[in-house]
Amino acid sequence: MEKQWEWNTPLKFSLMFISSFLVAMTIVLMSMDQVELHSLIDAGRSAFFTFANPNPSSISPNSNSTSSSCPCDPPKKFTEKTNFPAPKFRMLMGILTRPGSYNGRNLLRLAYSTQTTNVAEIDVKFVICNVTDGNDRVIVALEIMKFNDIIILQCSENMDKGKTYTYFSSLPAMLSQPYDYVMKTDDDMYFRQGLSLLSRLL
Repeated sequence: MEKQWEWNTPLKFSLMFISSFLVAMTIVLMSMDQVELHSLIDAGRSAFFTFANPNPSSISPNSNSTSSSCPCDPPKKFTEKTNFPAPKFRMLMGILTRPGSYNGRNLLRLAYSTQTTNVAEIDVKFVICNVTDGNDRVIVALEIMKFNDIIILQCSENMDKGKTYTYFSSLPAMLSQPYDYVMKTDDDMYFRQGLSLLSRLL
């Protein structure tokens, strides 16, 4: 009769440890945003490059030369070679949303983080009224701590009962820095920041 394979205690603990470690790493990677993930990747590349080439000068064609001729030198960043002009104006874009629209805010943050413009300095803020739900209070507080891009107005959440007016009328007392333009949009709209060029013609 064939001997049946049995689980032993060390093997069980080893598999449980490996599974727990993989789950923990998955959670950590999923919780990272794009900037943190790219920073982690860059750090790993730098560590690998240092380990693989502890003495880059030793592979230079001419060891007596003082010039940097190593082909493995990392390329300079694009921003180091290009001097962009200073922004022409500053604009605040207020996105009217509701406290419970967490997924919509995260999607818009990701979308606007991929846009860059050297014409204007554009600050994107989400605008909500007083948060009354307990769960929403916790999540909104965490968003403020992480992103600092939420404006809370002294009003009750509404669709067409003066939220826009409260937003514009409250800005002078809220803003610590002046803006050349202030605009309002909704969380179901996507604003192309490159079109801010047209604002200079107004």
